[in-house]
Amino acid sequence: MKRCLMFLAIVIVEVMVATESRATGPTSVTSVVAAGGSADLMPTNTKIEFIVKQVGKTPVHRLGGFEKLKGKVSVDADKKALTAVSFEIMTDSLWTQVDDKLTEHLKSSNFFDVKEYPEIKFQSTKVVGQTVVGDLTLHGVTKSVSAPFRLKDAEGGKGGKKLAAEFTI
Repeated sequence: MKRCLMFLAIVIVEVMVATESRATGPTSVTSVVAAGGSADLMPTNTKIEFIVKQVGKTPVHRLGGFEKLKGKVSVDADKKALTAVSFEIMTDSLWTQVDDKLTEHLKSSNFFDVKEYPEIKFQSTKVVGQTVVGDLTLHGVTKSVSAPFRLKDAEGGKGGKKLAAEFTI
């Protein structure tokens, strides 16, 4: 069953170099101040989602994500550039837009196995241009991954940047 799915992770973080945050909608995140060049990542300012693509005669895309996480992002405030990122995702906080049956199936030992592996971890090792490289630990196995990211002005200005990364596992 594992081979029937492809995960696309979307990580969205807003890092503000200014001291103000903006109003948010139901699926948005609140900007975080990068005081001293770093900021803590938490569910209020970071969103980690994935798209599950079920292969077969009629491929179907399913949106899901994780509600609980913690981490840190570091930026060069003068250059307004990402320098490092690390985070831990609590796998039991997995959700899907479909139904409880799919959510529980993804939490089972067939996929994320949240009882045996309660965390997914990422620690960057370097940032080269618009690509972050680091160690991803999933199911107790650590592998080096690279993910392109976009750094663009945050909505509402205020000198902030919005970091978005997408990659396929």
